[in-house]
Amino acid sequence: MLVYDRQPHAVAAGRPSYVGSADMTITGSRSGHTPLLLWQVLTTLGAPGLRARADTSRRLARYTFQRLLDLGWEARLNPHAFTVVLRTPPQVVRAKWVLADHGCCSHVSCMPGVGQFQIDEFIADLAASHHTAAGPSASSTLPGWPASRLAGLTAGDP
Repeated sequence: MLVYDRQPHAVAAGRPSYVGSADMTITGSRSGHTPLLLWQVLTTLGAPGLRARADTSRRLARYTFQRLLDLGWEARLNPHAFTVVLRTPPQVVRAKWVLADHGCCSHVSCMPGVGQFQIDEFIADLAASHHTAAGPSASSTLPGWPASRLAGLTAGDP
């Protein structure tokens, strides 16, 4: 059932970190378009197409993970994940890039629609901020964050 209301009942429920914007939905409301879009994707792509999209996303996550390690930025990656967990970047980087963060940890989601060129630009911005903040004599290795915050994640070979 779809209900329209002319009254402005939607009140921002905060800024969930995984969205990066204010939540303006009426509590519990859902879009009727979402199931239609899901049905269209499932019938158009089928299992082989969805598998290919997942494989591409995993490759991009491994690429992102490796680029972060090459930079000397701490990161973690679950072998089957599309999401790379990294130490939260400086505010200058977060002002440009919407990252889900939880204090000391942030996430880069390598979902379909995210391209390698975007990851390269993000890494370049991160490198520029790191070198500016660290200065030439600072170590390239950043201090760690609590392992308990990254339970179940590995830093193993991507």
